[in-house]
Amino acid sequence: MIIETDMQTPRDFDALHLLVQQETSPGQFHSLEDQSYEIPAEATLPTTYAIAAGSSADQNAFIRVTALRQGVTVVLREAELQVPQDRVAELRLVLSSKCSGPRFVKMDSNGNPVSACPDPAQACNPESGTCTSPAVATSSLPVYSPGDGADAGVPTSLASTSPTDAGGADAPGAAPDAGRPESQDAESPTDGNSSTTTAEGGGLVPDASPAPGTDAGDASLAPGTDGGAALAAARAQCVQILNQDRATLSPASPPLAEDTANEACVDGQAQADFTANMAYSAFGKCRESAANECPSWPGPPSAIMTTCLAQMWAEGPPPSGQVNHWSNMSNAKYTKVACGFYQTPTGSWWATQDFSN
Repeated sequence: MIIETDMQTPRDFDALHLLVQQETSPGQFHSLEDQSYEIPAEATLPTTYAIAAGSSADQNAFIRVTALRQGVTVVLREAELQVPQDRVAELRLVLSSKCSGPRFVKMDSNGNPVSACPDPAQACNPESGTCTSPAVATSSLPVYSPGDGADAGVPTSLASTSPTDAGGADAPGAAPDAGRPESQDAESPTDGNSSTTTAEGGGLVPDASPAPGTDAGDASLAPGTDGGAALAAARAQCVQILNQDRATLSPASPPLAEDTANEACVDGQAQADFTANMAYSAFGKCRESAANECPSWPGPPSAIMTTCLAQMWAEGPPPSGQVNHWSNMSNAKYTKVACGFYQTPTGSWWATQDFSN
């Protein structure tokens, strides 16, 4: 999904709210992602968000993106569709000036933004500026190509639309309940993030904004290489930070062991995600139960671990029934973690943390 706009930010709107729901029974939807992002501090447009297919081919996903200015909703865009299982499709959602204002957006009795179209089943179409059905024919969607829409935003997350059980975030496609697939803690029925296999994992993708003032990378590490002692130290630091955070819980979650046997595999996941230009594109390849990722961060890896992990932990417990990065980091069921890294040809880094038990 590529979210873009013809409006000026932050002048016309200074925040985004993203709602992703999965259909649990005909006409009934369960929230997977319900998150706000400040512009430009936490997101820039265009931005991308990945939603993995669920286990059921006829299961619908409902997406609502709203743009807000000083807390007031100015534009709302909706789409309802079936996520294809045979390809990575591209859905563009445009926050258009044609759809701004009270003619198309209002607040319901609970204070939530909804379509103001005369027919409540319709929403504003940004191409025509008129009310139309938000239903999208999956067959009409083109195949996604990395680089489309500039892939520029911060919130890059994986939400799974497959029904699962409720637990940690699942692999792409697995049906979490919230977020990156459950963003987070997936309710996955089977075992994977993508809705199918392995797990409970998948966590919501980290917010990938690089920390101001961090350095451009460790010049001693060649793109894509292991980096020797520096990388080994970053892996150990990753485990140490996670365990320090887990120890602050009451009751404390048991410390995670460093999954050294799986680190090379997770390095490969980080590289695959960079190549696909999509976080969690390789979820499940290392038999993990959950994953968090810091995509396209400046280095060195030690700085990424300090800053990115801190941002994820700061999310805190998600709303009931949802999952986020913190959920994966704190989950007492997980007993080990493999921290992987890949340095891109331009010097930035993709850092992935795979949790398992």
